[in-house]
Amino acid sequence: MSGCDPSHLPDSIYRAREPVILRQLVVDWPIVKAGIQSNADADQYLRRFYNGRPVTYYYGDPAINGRVFYNSDFSGFNFQRSEANLNSVLGLLKEHQNDEAPPMFYVGSTLVDNWLPGFRDHNDLNIEAASNPLVSIWLGNRSSIAAHFDFPDNIACNVVGRRTFTLFPPEQLENLYVGPLDITPSGRSISMVDLNDPDFDEFPKFKLALEAAQVAELEPGDAIFIPSMWWHHVQAKTSLNILVNYWWRSTPAYMGNPDNVLHHALLSLRGLPKDQRDIWKRIFDHYIFDGAEESVGHIPKQIRGILSPTDELVAHKIRSRLVNVLKS
Repeated sequence: MSGCDPSHLPDSIYRAREPVILRQLVVDWPIVKAGIQSNADADQYLRRFYNGRPVTYYYGDPAINGRVFYNSDFSGFNFQRSEANLNSVLGLLKEHQNDEAPPMFYVGSTLVDNWLPGFRDHNDLNIEAASNPLVSIWLGNRSSIAAHFDFPDNIACNVVGRRTFTLFPPEQLENLYVGPLDITPSGRSISMVDLNDPDFDEFPKFKLALEAAQVAELEPGDAIFIPSMWWHHVQAKTSLNILVNYWWRSTPAYMGNPDNVLHHALLSLRGLPKDQRDIWKRIFDHYIFDGAEESVGHIPKQIRGILSPTDELVAHKIRSRLVNVLKS
């Protein structure tokens, strides 16, 4: 994993297919300076912008040691999800900041502009590759978020406390023992392996994933670029941790979310006999994954229809077609 001079962020960073550590990228942000002074200063700085809207937060018993996961019999999760005033959550973090084994308090993926208006006037990045990134704040005490991937590209800025990112390339999918697609702690499928205490008898191929892993230890002011689809485990290591991240797509939003394609394939393809699945795999390679011009080159352009290059109009036609089919 490479590093980068924060004073000069070449375009190649945004096109990278490897994680890049951005040391001290946001060290001049006021929230970073406040957190370096003390947790109390960071707390007070954040409260200045909060507009009073309830936030969603997770509470976990000290026994889970900050690990956000399923409960012991997989009938639910090992934490409680609640809504509260952010100032109350900050108060709980302060109350337990000196506990040897504190409860876990975790506020994830909260849109900065919707809950902390004005914060980005003083704490923000200009990302050349993203005209309108989704900017979120994450905060809490010690926590461990299982390996998962996100579809957008991501720059995660560690502004208060310390975090460790453990990253796995997309090709490690089969070695990560991924759990359910639709029953998840936070909306994304996660590795079922406890990175901090892996059971290699139950998950033997995880050793291969660890051999391919990259680890980034982030101090206040550091950031990391995480390319689309890279798996990442995130561990917050101090009594107050605050992170601000930027998500953006490298493709237009009208193209939709590939997750939807996977779900439809589970419905329509997975249960077919193997010989038919093999044929459909060849069809997908022909039209989608190989994407060769010869797959449509023989068709006059005026009648290629949804086989035409995807623009907003073609995307609308495809979506309308899907809506009609799924309604039936």
